[in-house]
Amino acid sequence: MDKLSDSLIGKIQGKTGIIITEALQPAIHEFINRRMKELNLSAESYSTRLEDDDTEMELLVNASTVNETYFFRDEAHYEFLQNNFFPSRSMSTVHIWCGACSTGEEPLSIHALAKQMGIETEITATDINTEVLAFFKKGIYSKKSFRADGQKYHRYIRCISTETDGTIKINPEEIRKFHISFLNLNRETPLPFVMDSFDLIILRNVFIYFSSDLIMKILGQLWSVLKVDGILLLTTNEIAAVPENAYFEKKRDGDIYYLQKKKHIRERSIASKEDKEDMHSTDLRKIFTEKKSIEKDFLSELKFNSSKAEMTSYKDILKYIDRENYRKAEDLLSKIDFSSSNLEYMYLFTGIIKYQVEDYHEAEINFYKSSSLNQKFWPASIMLAFTYKHIGKLQKALVSFEQSLNILMEYVKNEKSCYNFTIDFDPVYIINICKKNMDEIRRIIGE
Repeated sequence: MDKLSDSLIGKIQGKTGIIITEALQPAIHEFINRRMKELNLSAESYSTRLEDDDTEMELLVNASTVNETYFFRDEAHYEFLQNNFFPSRSMSTVHIWCGACSTGEEPLSIHALAKQMGIETEITATDINTEVLAFFKKGIYSKKSFRADGQKYHRYIRCISTETDGTIKINPEEIRKFHISFLNLNRETPLPFVMDSFDLIILRNVFIYFSSDLIMKILGQLWSVLKVDGILLLTTNEIAAVPENAYFEKKRDGDIYYLQKKKHIRERSIASKEDKEDMHSTDLRKIFTEKKSIEKDFLSELKFNSSKAEMTSYKDILKYIDRENYRKAEDLLSKIDFSSSNLEYMYLFTGIIKYQVEDYHEAEINFYKSSSLNQKFWPASIMLAFTYKHIGKLQKALVSFEQSLNILMEYVKNEKSCYNFTIDFDPVYIINICKKNMDEIRRIIGE
């Protein structure tokens, strides 16, 4: 039996990357013995079942993870968030990923703190243990989730919950604000997030269970989904054990140490090229004011599925953008009742506003959402291309310009029948813009 247990522990490590310490092994042995009795299986039969039954393997993985957590654990980290991190990002939504959220106390603590500060957050919470994720979604906690550590912040949890007989229930509308999902950090494929998505990634008490090789692999993936000025928050001991690397720079703020994303060498080399100004020469504002402008072409398409009142609103939004009155544009946008059939326009206009105020991360996300909702919606794909180009993601920009070009070429080939525009326009102008930018990018990247 010990030989089988050792073999199964090896399988767990291979699947999750977690190094099973001697302290954890007795609990895993106990779980294996209990499951064999419950299923009335021999050691060999149980091993075979694990190979064929993903659900059984999931139960074994759940039994192998450590889920020690409580509200506002490591109080000093929350003081850092309160006094330094959140104030520096108070002008826009703060995107956060808790990569090992366990039963939810950590993401709930962050959310409760931000809410008290008037900071808007969007929090993604993931874990490899499906049982703790189910626990988090229920949002019911006992007094064990409150310790002396973090006590001064406990009142913030009570502001988003109700208490009955010593049981704390988080208000359901607060739980619904989180993106809660399963995620295995030990993966061969890229993380399932848009590049440069997060301002903050918290991955505390995770690397202590991983090998140094796996840590470096994960750091590379975390780098890709952090914003340029984003930070990675680990425990102090974990940061001390992270070697110097090409992804992150160690930083200190008082007693708090954290990792800050480094700019990629490729991005620095692009930014230093003499033709950087030429690369950005085609500004969106210029395109909007051309005689055969993209604005006119947007309105041509919008008119097909829009009422006269909606058309007036769309025109007013673009008018305010052209006058650089972005607050009025946003106010007007918020008053339009977008349905599921025209959400791509909401994301499109939001993206245009964000682009003009130089919030390129939000612009990228909104243009990406718009083009994802309607893959033939060339206004979104071409603006996504301009955004990629502006922030130095040239390969992605090339793909998006090519996508826009192909859509418009198909439009020409089908004599405009595939678009149902009610006002004709000459697509050659937009096609030439795509070609010009594709040529510029290919020249810069040396294709």
